[in-house]
Amino acid sequence: EKNVQAKGLELEAQMRLGGGLQGLVSYALQHTKDAQTGATLVNSPEQTTKMRLSVPGPSRQSFVSVEVLSMSSRQTLAGATLKPAATANVTMLVPIGHAFQFILSAKNLFNVQYADPASDSNVEDSIVQNGRTVRVGLSWKFLSK
Repeated sequence: EKNVQAKGLELEAQMRLGGGLQGLVSYALQHTKDAQTGATLVNSPEQTTKMRLSVPGPSRQSFVSVEVLSMSSRQTLAGATLKPAATANVTMLVPIGHAFQFILSAKNLFNVQYADPASDSNVEDSIVQNGRTVRVGLSWKFLSK
């Protein structure tokens, strides 16, 4: 059992402007450590930031969102330090009738190469994450009105 000490601050602001424009900004500052050894915890970034802007899309009740996520460096189990990372995502949602939504999403839009610390059940110390991925989908609201 690990005894952990953590201190931090989290801030978030949201805005909804006329014409369907919406924005969100959040920031977290944290410091976590093992209370017995004083070591920084694995996979615990000291800073994370999220920014999202949503605008009306090409058709009625559709929208397009752009999101930027960033995190500071993190430690791995072996004591290595992974570089800070920032990624951008774009998502478009288009309602089709009352029960369906068309979804188009591009994650890690700029194909940023980064890794996350692995757990002790992995052979690797860090795991490289996916580059740019695109998803096209159709969702169904089962109990829509």
